[in-house]
Amino acid sequence: MKIVYVKDTNALEFDKQNKQNTVFAKYFSPTCPACIAMSDEWSNMCDDVKSKYNNTDLVLAQIDPTGMSELDNTSTYSDVDYVPSLVILNDGKKVKQYDGSRQKEDMIRFLIEEGYLSDIKMKGGRKRKSTKRR
Repeated sequence: MKIVYVKDTNALEFDKQNKQNTVFAKYFSPTCPACIAMSDEWSNMCDDVKSKYNNTDLVLAQIDPTGMSELDNTSTYSDVDYVPSLVILNDGKKVKQYDGSRQKEDMIRFLIEEGYLSDIKMKGGRKRKSTKRR
């Protein structure tokens, strides 16, 4: 699992990377009131996904306007109608738009229901000693 911030300086690298991984992308503008309002929920969702799930293939990406401009010259989807837009990308192509609540629990539920997240990481515990007699 990887979390990336895509801007003009790393957009071409992101274009190559997203061909290998499924991406849950947030297209946003730092001056957009709705984007600012969901900023904490997105960060909390990223933290929860990173700490609780084993899906190492999923990339969580925030793409700012400079990144979107650079991606216009690539095959990666960047033609959003509004911000914030939450989109699943496979091979750089938009495969699903998320139009649900911007609450972290709802975004995580969406990722689980769509099959992008699975296997909650186990925490703590200890090994059991074998009770087999030899």
